[in-house]
Amino acid sequence: MAKARILLLPEFTELEWKIKPRLEQWAEVASFDAPGVGEESVSGAELDRIASEEGYRHETTARRGLQEAERRNWGRFIVVSDSGANPAACVLARRRPDAVQAIALGHACLTLDSQGPRAPINDEVRSAMERLVSQDREQFLRHALTQLTGGSYDEELSTRILERVPQELFTRAWLGGRGEPLDVLLDGLDIPLLLVKHEGCLLYTDEGFEAAVEAFPAARSARVPDKPSVSADFADLVRDFHQAARRS
Repeated sequence: MAKARILLLPEFTELEWKIKPRLEQWAEVASFDAPGVGEESVSGAELDRIASEEGYRHETTARRGLQEAERRNWGRFIVVSDSGANPAACVLARRRPDAVQAIALGHACLTLDSQGPRAPINDEVRSAMERLVSQDREQFLRHALTQLTGGSYDEELSTRILERVPQELFTRAWLGGRGEPLDVLLDGLDIPLLLVKHEGCLLYTDEGFEAAVEAFPAARSARVPDKPSVSADFADLVRDFHQAARRS
């Protein structure tokens, strides 16, 4: 039987996906940097648009993901994302529902809003982190990413990420580009869905995860103690989810 194919979508860079080797034990796995990051260079005007225009960053990441799948001649594949990459995963599925076998979302929530009832993002934490990343990148590097991920990103990984991601993109697009809610993007699509919460996350709220679970009653849901992109538990959940979806 052919191996499963997994497309890992980055929030910014493929460096986020520390679980890639674990997934590669049972699947063919593709990852890439988002447009404007690393060797995925774009013009200054395009970088500005990615950093500032509502929803555009997710569109460009989804488009780049489809290009990666086409380059590998993948007809069908599983889309896996985490945190701010989740809207891109749903945009991709909306564009090519015939190609997407299943979707797994870490830090699952419907939007990246920090205002309003049941807001998925903790507004106080978000505001503090945005001030820090714009005012003192070194402090953000040394402390915020590690603290924000509950220790899931150590200082070495945080350093590598921030060395690769352009400062303009990181400071302006971090948690930006909200776009359409995920339940709107996935409306009418019959694609198996796995929703996973990072237990104890400082930034993503319990209420936001609960709202996502309610919006997708047929989805499987689970919780992991670490940031999903670095969590062995999340990797195992994706494997079990794939096996269950294949049997159904």
